[in-house]
Amino acid sequence: MGNDISMSLQLIRRTLIENLGVQNLVEGRVYTSHFIDYDSKTTPMPLIIVNPIGGQSNYSTQVQRMLFHVYAYSQNSSAEAGTVYHKAYIGLNGQPLARSTLSMGGYIYEMERPLTGFNEDVNGWFYRGTFVLNSAG
Repeated sequence: MGNDISMSLQLIRRTLIENLGVQNLVEGRVYTSHFIDYDSKTTPMPLIIVNPIGGQSNYSTQVQRMLFHVYAYSQNSSAEAGTVYHKAYIGLNGQPLARSTLSMGGYIYEMERPLTGFNEDVNGWFYRGTFVLNSAG
């Protein structure tokens, strides 16, 4: 069925995982939610987290517009978090998204430039930007 939020997350996740520039930095550490257990101080970084924050949907036409935060985390430095975010930005912004194994496709772009900070719960610096995914299927 169309407009599946988890399928949207997987579409973005797979796009990032298949991007060589992203993978050279995060080695597969692209997640679709923040960790429930904040013992994540032991989680290897850098990493990327894609987190849905809302949107609109039309179920009769199976189209949706979803908003996502894309987080890039680093325990080493704010600069490294910025580099990871930039690679994710290059891999996503303005890209048509489709995977043969998913019945959904779409187009994604950055809506807000990232803010930066330090997350004490995970003991890491972050960049967080907002992206829009327009999808159908």
